[in-house]
Amino acid sequence: MKKLVALVLASIMMLSMFTMATAETAYKDTLVYAVGSDQNTLDPAMNTSNQLVLSQVYGTLFKKDAEGKLYGDLATDWVVGEDGLSIAFTLREGVTFHNGKAFTANDVKASYDRILADPNTFTNSAVFANVTEIEVIDDLHVTLHLSVPDGSLMSNLAAIACTYICDADYIAQYEPGVLGTTPETTNGTGPYKLSYWEMNEEMRLEANESFYGDIPLTKNIVFKIISDQASRAIAVETGEVDIAAAVSPADFQRLQGAEGLNCIASLGNGMVLFYFNCTRGICVDTNVRKAIHHAVDIETLVSSLYGALGEKPCYSTVAPNSVGYKNNGRIPYDVEKAKQMFEEAGVLGETLKILTYGGYNQGVQVAEVIAQYLREAGMNAEVTVAEEAVFVDTVIVNPPTENPYDLYICGAGAAALDADETRLGYADPTSPDSHNGYNNPKVSELLNATTQTMDQEERQKLFEEAIYIMFIEDPACLWIQQRNNVYITTDKVENFSASQIGVVDFSHITVAE
Repeated sequence: MKKLVALVLASIMMLSMFTMATAETAYKDTLVYAVGSDQNTLDPAMNTSNQLVLSQVYGTLFKKDAEGKLYGDLATDWVVGEDGLSIAFTLREGVTFHNGKAFTANDVKASYDRILADPNTFTNSAVFANVTEIEVIDDLHVTLHLSVPDGSLMSNLAAIACTYICDADYIAQYEPGVLGTTPETTNGTGPYKLSYWEMNEEMRLEANESFYGDIPLTKNIVFKIISDQASRAIAVETGEVDIAAAVSPADFQRLQGAEGLNCIASLGNGMVLFYFNCTRGICVDTNVRKAIHHAVDIETLVSSLYGALGEKPCYSTVAPNSVGYKNNGRIPYDVEKAKQMFEEAGVLGETLKILTYGGYNQGVQVAEVIAQYLREAGMNAEVTVAEEAVFVDTVIVNPPTENPYDLYICGAGAAALDADETRLGYADPTSPDSHNGYNNPKVSELLNATTQTMDQEERQKLFEEAIYIMFIEDPACLWIQQRNNVYITTDKVENFSASQIGVVDFSHITVAE
């Protein structure tokens, strides 16, 4: 009997302790997230910022997982026609927009039709360059018709901002520039809905209790706009925010191991590089561009400037996990070889003009290091630090033929994790987004071929051949480092994760009191 009483008492005590422990675990209903800049709009077809908020407010037909495989979101199935000229989608049943309206194929058509009708108004409209018609079969079936097979379309539809689906009624009601600028003009199907927005100050989202997936555990998200990197680090350090994104390497290193904080660096899709001006000056010569690669010790540069973040040198024109990626190694650091090649090209001792701007990823420091390496290889090197507006005009607005610089810093990244963005960014002389004037007919031939097939294995082979040429044999750029996505969270944040393109799954994050 005594044993039985003791057992009962022990059970009661254990239950009591478990209850107390459970009761002690309370969670906040609001998560505060610090970012460096605001969204320009929540109209997906006009967004030029990032997908951090879009991915919470809207859905897209399908998405990519960490391994680059497609999985359904608003679509549950899709079939590519045998001739590659159509893609038929089956849509998810029972999905509603934030205002309660049912999601149908008409919303897909309206979201894409406006881009087809007026591509010059909307960003990333080239995604739909080969789409001729969006055909509504019925409420749950829609077909995209193409003029030619487009191997990049599936990747783009899963990852590019303009492919998020808006409410057709809102598209009809609100003009571009108005849609997606206030809670009243924003209506999506995502796990969160916009509740408040003061531009460049703060944005608030609240959970969509009718979401078709898992209902968010944390009911509110506050995005605080803190432009200064150091201030973002201080904000998470003091507990003003729960998560800070894109802190500096110095702050990341300083706060590693700090009590109450977690420092997270994960593989991103972005790269830091310097364009060669291939239209004028001494960088027109392939051998000069190869000599510059030989002259710069990229391994040491990246380790010294970005080692705290665990970042590595680039070994391809695209990030790992991208369609087309293969580790190509690098043109080796060899200062004597560089001098020899500069001399053979007849440019030894000439001046290389380098343009950078201070607001970009230690842009001044990396430019100065490159300049010093070039001086050691027998060249003169001048670094100009421009204001951002001047930099944009020089590099982005004006064509490279009017750009007086030989090398200029830039960032690159493929949101779709597909090397097709390499073609558009700096390898296709006909692309409006190409800012270096690089023109290699063989590379163009290979890259154009990737857009004419739906066979992903064939696309991979074509990309690998093209990228090897523009990375090793005929360099289009001086690639520096593969960037990581960097975050600091308090230790009260649980279940934090971010995709390679920087999209955060907020629906599963909790913050302990």
